[in-house]
Amino acid sequence: MPGKFVISLTCAKNDTDKATVAFVVANAAVASDKKTLVFLSIEGTRLSQKGYGDDIHEEGFAPLKDLMKNFVEAGGEIYVCSPCFKKRKLDENNLVAGAVVVGGAKLVEFMNRNRRSFIAGSAGLAAASIVGPTLAQTRKTLHFGVGPLLPNPDDTKKAYMPVFAHLAKELGVDFDLVATTDWAGMAVAMGSGQLDVAWMGPWGYVIANSGTNCQAVATVKYDDKPIYYGIIIARPDLPVAKFPDDTKGRSISFADVGSTSGWLVPTFYAKEVWKIDPKTYWKYSEGATHAANEIAVSSGQVDMATDFDRNRNAMIASGKVKEDQNKIVWTSAPLPNDAIALPATASKELSAQVQAILTAITVEQAKTLLPPRYTGFVPATHGRDAEKGMRRKRPETG
Repeated sequence: MPGKFVISLTCAKNDTDKATVAFVVANAAVASDKKTLVFLSIEGTRLSQKGYGDDIHEEGFAPLKDLMKNFVEAGGEIYVCSPCFKKRKLDENNLVAGAVVVGGAKLVEFMNRNRRSFIAGSAGLAAASIVGPTLAQTRKTLHFGVGPLLPNPDDTKKAYMPVFAHLAKELGVDFDLVATTDWAGMAVAMGSGQLDVAWMGPWGYVIANSGTNCQAVATVKYDDKPIYYGIIIARPDLPVAKFPDDTKGRSISFADVGSTSGWLVPTFYAKEVWKIDPKTYWKYSEGATHAANEIAVSSGQVDMATDFDRNRNAMIASGKVKEDQNKIVWTSAPLPNDAIALPATASKELSAQVQAILTAITVEQAKTLLPPRYTGFVPATHGRDAEKGMRRKRPETG
């Protein structure tokens, strides 16, 4: 088991954003096979009561009640501070599933078992911290992460393991690699200090950079270009002469809100270019991975879905979908490719080393270190201008 996490949450309806993000982090941790505990204290203890958090639903995230339910069902634990609980005269017979009222000794016992990390949920993303030796001191194992680039985490880890193994070898360190199931989770994991190096989608990087000042050091090249395209695919028999006009009322699946090509860009185009509300213009759903969107359209489960050209090409090449099972009905302007990012706390020396190692990968090396059609990296020297541009494009949602 890679380790144990304790996430301390001190707020509830007094700060629903932080309460939600704490459980997003918790779900990302438990999904990565880490023994994970959420410790509710002060106002956070109110979330232990059935029905209390049912109406908490922050923009861009799943409802808090679903996040809590999924966390417990995945094996996560919820400890509730006994003195805080009693002070608020809460009902021990009305606890949500998985919640246990405990004293401080129980928390200390959990934290003292094996290696652990502690995330201060009350402080938000920027103030998240790790209990244990820091990277700049004695840590010899680096934690790498990659987002949902392939149909499932196992496929993603297998495809991206060679390049991270190469990076670790050149740095002279041990490593572990985690593949997240959504881009938002990747951004939160980077922001919470649980990753030392991350392969991030452009919008996921902007989110993490805005909240934590993590920095991109390299941009991946695809077919020797540091750009790619967002696309919308449709069933091959769907008549679409003009998009989006000919698709009104059809079903469409957007990717999760941490995706640039699968959510941010098509949402921006819908609101600012096509002048439509995607949630009412179409039979709308969101939150899927790109691979799931390809399969859903190819199997006829939905009429249309968002994706990006690299993913479609990769899935066709691997035989997971056939080229004639869907068609492209819309293509975006060029988008910056995925970023390799390090947290703000990373030393300048490590950032420079990672950049130098990755940008030194040749086209020939890329054939064995990277998935098909990835050809290497370029330095991310214009990140701040790109970030500002993408932030200006962020659509208002409601």
